[in-house]
Amino acid sequence: GCMLFCFYSRSRWSDIRKIYNFSPDISENDGKISGYLECRTRSHKTARQVAKGGLSMPLVAPVWGVTSPPWGLAFIKVCKLAQRELESLDHDPLLAAPKANGDWSARAVTTKEAGKWIRNILLSFDHQTKFTTIHTLKGTPLSWCAKWGLDPDTRAILGHHATGRGSVECY
Repeated sequence: GCMLFCFYSRSRWSDIRKIYNFSPDISENDGKISGYLECRTRSHKTARQVAKGGLSMPLVAPVWGVTSPPWGLAFIKVCKLAQRELESLDHDPLLAAPKANGDWSARAVTTKEAGKWIRNILLSFDHQTKFTTIHTLKGTPLSWCAKWGLDPDTRAILGHHATGRGSVECY
């Protein structure tokens, strides 16, 4: 679920190492579910540049993904079952490293650990995942946006880049 949150919010793994103000914004009208999962982070690539202003970066993911049922609802349910109430996280990792006894530590799962984890997941689908990194969670949806034909300014905003085309061209 944490990897899907990064994927659908187009976030770096390091963006979720300390999140706060997690809030599901989900509604149901006429049996149709819609909404978003949102949180804030100050643990992001440009955090030092905006630290003086105290600005945080919003991370927003739709509850619906590319498959059915909505992944976001399942994620919330699993977090509750794992005793990780998302709304109560306050500058905590979205995915805390587990302790040997099964409890959660205060430490975030590292980028290296998450990379190994995603390669192991993808290995069951494709045996050529040796060079896949956790950054694919940000790069893949932004690449899809480019292939779909979204304009560069929109892609920059979706990728959490305020200015410059260099980053947009990378994806």
